[in-house]
Amino acid sequence: MYKYKNVIRLICYVIFLAGALAYPVKQILNFEHPAVSPSVYQFRVATLDPYDPLRGRYLALKILPECVETADCAPQWGREARKGHRLPLAVLATAEDGSAAVIALAETPEQVPAGRDFIRIAGIRHSSSWKDGKPVAPYLYYLKFPFDRFFISEKKAAEVDKMLRPTPERPAPGILVVKVFPDGNFMVDDLLVNGKKVL
Repeated sequence: MYKYKNVIRLICYVIFLAGALAYPVKQILNFEHPAVSPSVYQFRVATLDPYDPLRGRYLALKILPECVETADCAPQWGREARKGHRLPLAVLATAEDGSAAVIALAETPEQVPAGRDFIRIAGIRHSSSWKDGKPVAPYLYYLKFPFDRFFISEKKAAEVDKMLRPTPERPAPGILVVKVFPDGNFMVDDLLVNGKKVL
């Protein structure tokens, strides 16, 4: 009888463990093999700060476009960012030169135009001209993207940092390749300098 109870416990434990592992495994498989292929965007980038070995194995990137101009003012986004609330979505498109562009901001996925990709930004700052105590159009929003760190081997970090430093002739010498999924998730695919992969 005691042995029978142990077998029952073992079976229940195996079932519980399988159930606990099923969801993360499913999520990983869906991410690696999505039903709908992601769109690929090329963000122009430069290094934001000089490489510092003490901060870890990543490059701090300045990602362009760093701001978006809108016809409507939504100052609550700046307040929500400071309070840690949900931030707006950046609606993406591809510019004439092939680089990624932000064409609008939206509060919910339902507000994103059909056929457009979007990502949830990591930070936002509002800037515009003021008249009679109120902001006037055009309204500028400076964006912080959620992929502004690129992790890399310390042996290559200093060299790549020099290659990505902006100059007047080349304000954004690098390309960050990002795959964007229909639900707004993303995956950083690669970093290119002069058309070549850095890894």
